[in-house]
Amino acid sequence: MVVTLARHRLADLTPPLGAAAIVTHDQDLDFIASALADRAEHHDPHLARQDATTLRQDVYVEARQLLDTWKKLAIEQGLTGAPLPYAGEGRALLHLPGDPELKKLPEAYKKFTAARSLRDVEDAVDLWVRSPDNVSLDAVEDHA
Repeated sequence: MVVTLARHRLADLTPPLGAAAIVTHDQDLDFIASALADRAEHHDPHLARQDATTLRQDVYVEARQLLDTWKKLAIEQGLTGAPLPYAGEGRALLHLPGDPELKKLPEAYKKFTAARSLRDVEDAVDLWVRSPDNVSLDAVEDHA
C-alpha cells in the first residue's frame, strides 16, 4: 500500500525505474504514514480510545519505517550506479511471495514482498453470465 500510494501521488515515483526518486521526495511522503494511521485509528467505531490511539501510533511507525527502508535501499542501490526498478530481475524494490531472487538480496527487501494482483489475494468465485431477461448465457452457448 505504501509504495502504491507514493507512486500515485508523486510523478517522479511513477515510472518503472522511479523507485530511487524517494531519496529526494522522502519528506513529501509522510502523508502516507499519516493517512494509513488515521484509517487504522478510525476503522472500528467500537474500539476503545486508548486502543485506537495505540493502533494509530503503531501503524504510523510501521509505514514510516517502510518509507525509511525504501529510501535506504535506494541510496545503497544508487551507490552502485544501477537504477532501482520497482519490479524485474535482481535488485528490484518489489517482489512476489516466494521469489527466488529474495534469497540473494539483503533482508530489507523482504519488507517489500506482496501479491500485486487480486487474483493472488482474493478467493476464486463462480461467475454466471445472464442476459437481461435472466437466461443463462452459458446454457445458450452450450447448445449452439
